Formats: sequence, C-alpha cells, structure tokens
Amino acid sequence: MYTVMHLAGRPCDFGGRSDVFHKLDAKDLRAGMYIVNTGVSWLHHPYLYTAEGELTCRELASLLEEGYTEAYVDLSRCRPGTLSPELEALVPSVSAGDTAADFLPPPPRVALEEELPKARAVFSMSLNMAKDMMDTARRGTAADPAAAEPLVENILESLNRNADALFSLCKLRQTDDYTYTHCVNVSVLTVMFARGLGMNENALQAIGLGGLFHDVGKALIPTRILNAPRRLNDAEMTVMKRHPQLGCDYLRQYRNAPAEVNQVVLEHHEQYSGHGYPRSLPPDSISVAGRIAAVVDVFDALSSKRVYKEPMPLSKALSILYSMREKEFFPGMAERFIRLLGVYPIGSAVELEDASRGVVAEANTSAPMSPKVFLVKDKDGKDCGRILCDLSNGACPPIRRIITAAELGADPASVLGVPR
Repeated sequence: MYTVMHLAGRPCDFGGRSDVFHKLDAKDLRAGMYIVNTGVSWLHHPYLYTAEGELTCRELASLLEEGYTEAYVDLSRCRPGTLSPELEALVPSVSAGDTAADFLPPPPRVALEEELPKARAVFSMSLNMAKDMMDTARRGTAADPAAAEPLVENILESLNRNADALFSLCKLRQTDDYTYTHCVNVSVLTVMFARGLGMNENALQAIGLGGLFHDVGKALIPTRILNAPRRLNDAEMTVMKRHPQLGCDYLRQYRNAPAEVNQVVLEHHEQYSGHGYPRSLPPDSISVAGRIAAVVDVFDALSSKRVYKEPMPLSKALSILYSMREKEFFPGMAERFIRLLGVYPIGSAVELEDASRGVVAEANTSAPMSPKVFLVKDKDGKDCGRILCDLSNGACPPIRRIITAAELGADPASVLGVPR
C-alpha cells in the first residue's frame, strides 16, 4: 500500500515544469528508487528515511533493519523496472533536467552585508505602499494597486541577489506595527516560496502583489472587532472571516490584474481540509497561489511580534507548520517551505555540540542540518568575536539545539548586521 504525495494535491505546472513527490511505505521501496530529502526528518518524524539519492540494495536492507517506515521518492528519477504499474502511471512527463533539485533557489550572488542596505530600502518602500493601500481602503476611496508593481519587481531583484537579506529584515526587525509589516512579510515570503518552487517571473510578480494586498479587506472590518483585546465571539468571528472577500471586492478596481493576485487575497485562509474561509473550498478548487499564501500567512503570524505576544522562534513556527500538513495545508506544501528556509533559518540562535554558540548566517537547502553559523561564544562561554563557520565541511561540530537570544547573550539581528 502506498501513499501518493503531490506537491499540491496533483501534478502542477510551475513555469512549464512538474514537481511531484510520493511518499512510500518502507516495505514498498526497491533498490534503484530515488529518495528525496525533504528536510523534515527532525520534526517529530524519526522514522522518515532522508538520505537523498538512488537507493542501493545495501542501503535498503540497512534502512529496513534500522526501523525506518517511510521515505519520499521522486518517481521521475527512479531506475526503469523499479516501479509497479500503478506507480509508473503516476510518473509525470518531464525532461531529464526537470528534477526536484532544480526548484531550490540559486546561491546568493552578493554578500549579505552588501545587499542589506538595498533590501532595507525595498522593505521601507513596500511598507509605505501597504500603509497607503490600507488607509485608502479604510477611507473608502479608490486606490491604484498597479502602482505597487515596481515594488514587487524590486523585491524579486533583491531576492535574486541575496534572499537572506530581505528574509532577515522580515523576521529579525522588531516592530509593533504588525498590520502593515505582515503585508510586506507575506509579499516577500510568498515570492521566496514561489521562486523556490520554480514558478516563472510573471507568476512571482502576481503572487507578490497578492501578498502585499492579501489583508486589505481588514481595513473594511469595524475597528472594534479588528482591535478587540480579547478572543472574538462567534458573531464577531463571522464578520472577521469576511475580510478575504471584502479585500477581493475592493481590488476589482485593479483592472487586468493577474489571476494570482485575487487568488492570494481570496484564498489565503482556505484549507486542505475544506474547513477554511470565506468559501470553505474543496481542495481541488484552491489555486496554487492560494496554497502557497496559506502556508506563508500562518508562518509569519506565528513568528512575528504582536502587541500581545513576542515572536515565536522560527524553528518552533516551522514545527507547527509541519504539524498542520495535510490538514490545513496541502500535502507537500509545508514540507517544501521548511526545506526552503532550512531546518535552521537565518537568524536562529544555536548551540553546537561543543557548547559554543552562535547565529545562523546562511541556511543550507542541500544539507538542512548544516548551515553556516557566526560563532559569538566559544565552548567556555567567552566572547569570540564573530567567526563564520560552515558546518557542512566538518570544520565545526554539528548543532545540538536551538537556543533563545537570552541564552546566546547577544542580539541575533546585531550579529548579522540587520538594522532594527
């Protein structure tokens, strides 16, 4: 018996290419199958085999002996003759170069320190645009959503130069202005996610615009409900759940808007379970853009500072996303987002096995457990400056655990040079 795991519930076209993974029980694995490392084995999933590559007879025997129960397989890269007729029928017709690895983002083209000032300017301009849009909607006057198109182009250009710069501003920059920063964060993160999935630039542009405007409908919700300092009652929650539809209606003035803009605005609270809102759509009716936005919206809400709570550590937020897979989120979506950010996203405070401590400076999508780290405390707890260590080459011991900024004894944003 096998479980079919599609990226978004079924084969999807991202810029002309397909990316479909399948999860198999260990007893159904065969030598010659190609194992995919989704980067999620650390999240309450100790029996998921994740050694990426073509499975050998020796490895197959070993994984069964060690008690692994399942693995993700890329059927398009399995050796001929290893798949059952049922699985053969599910193999997407893609060229030899269209593999899962092709969807990982390219390495940074410039250093983080070089990109941060440019990214900060892009973030500030986007923040002003989000404020203007929300304020205009609140006044009930017409807006010009198309004016934000150049800003999303700037976001994409910054991500292409060094995605960690904008990401670090989204997640390490402290602010109480959640309503507006959340819109910018969702725009940046949806573009990052869609880019990591291999979507073309037109789609990236549209999804980024949708992210920037995804909560514009909240400007049309009564302030007494929007800012209630307590849990909303059922009647108030019914009103709040109208904000995606209100936002979509407001954006009808955006003539010739790409479809993905409205999909993000209208569907970012729809769920794979069919219990989302505002329309409780069945899974197959939710667009790819809506599926992407749903993951990003929850992640940013969990990991952002609010008036009533401190930001959740990124690793904890990712763990919660993983627990929501195949319930709120489509099969494969949370896993792919986790792999994109890495097990230890940039800015995470960590302790290594030798008790030295530091801040993750760059995630490693090909080896999620081995990012680059700026060490700031040695094994004796003494300041050691700011030493860059690449854990993937064995120069430093592996990470033992995630720690808090207080345990680190330093501000992760300052270590990375991220402006507050």
